[in-house]
Amino acid sequence: MTIIESFIPAPTVAQRVRYGAAQLDEHTPGWAEAVDAVALDLSKADQCILGQLFGTYRKGAQFLYGENIGRGVYHGFDIDTGDEREDEEYRAEFEMLTAEWERLLAEREAVPA
Repeated sequence: MTIIESFIPAPTVAQRVRYGAAQLDEHTPGWAEAVDAVALDLSKADQCILGQLFGTYRKGAQFLYGENIGRGVYHGFDIDTGDEREDEEYRAEFEMLTAEWERLLAEREAVPA
């Protein structure tokens, strides 16, 4: 972490998801219609947003970010697993991320094209 980064507040889950949706809007138009919100589970590589669109999280992240697939954390596609936490904390964060994507998908579905 740089000195500058230490002063910048981390984006909220909702902000991260909106950033991710903007990435998909730019690079994969129509993506929201291709995602099965009922099967959505951000903790599973094949049922997360990128997994449903590209086959696996890794393939989708490579499409969007090249070799820097860790950027998916900043765009709401993954969680930061670099720190020492309990498994329950990881699960809870994945559940929050999944719920926020479900909210965003529901919003988009409610808005007529």
